[in-house]
Amino acid sequence: MQTITNTSNRQHYQTGLSLVELMIAMAISVTLLAGITQIVIANKDAYSFQQSQSINQENSRFAYYFIDQILSKAGYITAPQNALDQAFPAAAATAQCAAFLSGQIVATSLEGNGVCIRYQRNNAAEVDCAGNLIATADSFVTRLFFSAANNSLMCGAQGAAAVELVDNIESMQFSYRVNTSGTNLATLATPSTTQWRDITAIQANVLTASEGNTSDIAQVYRFPLSSATTTTASDLRVYRSSLKTITLRNAVL
Repeated sequence: MQTITNTSNRQHYQTGLSLVELMIAMAISVTLLAGITQIVIANKDAYSFQQSQSINQENSRFAYYFIDQILSKAGYITAPQNALDQAFPAAAATAQCAAFLSGQIVATSLEGNGVCIRYQRNNAAEVDCAGNLIATADSFVTRLFFSAANNSLMCGAQGAAAVELVDNIESMQFSYRVNTSGTNLATLATPSTTQWRDITAIQANVLTASEGNTSDIAQVYRFPLSSATTTTASDLRVYRSSLKTITLRNAVL
């Protein structure tokens, strides 16, 4: 005799995830999403910081390029057999530059924070730092300075209005290497009246800063770079302090 067993109660059907399984899946997803978000944010912050550093380096490089190109012309004489006193006579102070003694090729700028130099053009087609033709064969004044009004390195020549060379500069200072006794050199922030004739090199200190707050903490830097004290930034921008010394080749020949 055969026995028929009813198996209908043993059948199982897929009816979906339980609430517990759904909550576990959501917890795992949220954990993974939070981790990925942190990685993305960290990578973005690192990229922004590196970009700020690159822009600071680029601005410093451009600033030093122009400073080197302009200051290296100080004291150039078209006819080198002429004496300095003959090529560069005494000149009274203007609203832009301090007075020049006879033979003096470097003076302080009264416009912003910078330096004024004198030189003669090499040829009639030569232009000044603003791109204008140099109108005279005699010596003329070129001024290079930092403008705090627009945070830029500025340059002007032949009495004309200055033009912007490099922007996004936070600060700039100039100091001077003075030949005090034929062999000894002293670095001075402000030479005396007679020492301006003995300057053999100019040291430019440049401080650049990023446009946005891309640092996690306020940066600590030295400006000028040789300063014994440090400065803590009041914001979260990225700062870069640097310096370069430009020898006045025509003054040491």
